[in-house]
Amino acid sequence: MTLTDLKKCLAATADGAFAIDSKKKIILWNAAARRIFGRTSKDVIGRCCHEVVAGLDVFCNPFCGRNCSITSMIRREELPEQFTIKSKSRTGREIWLSVSIVVPPIR
Repeated sequence: MTLTDLKKCLAATADGAFAIDSKKKIILWNAAARRIFGRTSKDVIGRCCHEVVAGLDVFCNPFCGRNCSITSMIRREELPEQFTIKSKSRTGREIWLSVSIVVPPIR
């Protein structure tokens, strides 16, 4: 799958979705993510995902951060199961997100 293919896939889903690079910087941001977060791709492309999502676990403890457990799992070739985090929109409105991780083969 090429980056162009991935962009087409993200554009074809009603779910909020984004892609990150190996440095955890957002490289793709779909229209549904824009609607959910109230942030345009111009606002988020090139920023670290933990800065944008700033997710909290169900107990309101920080979930997203520089030392992301999710990216560590993926590096070990472990795929995390679906999980829920709390975030905020650009306007500060709290949003609960059901998160699924997909690791496409990019060439």
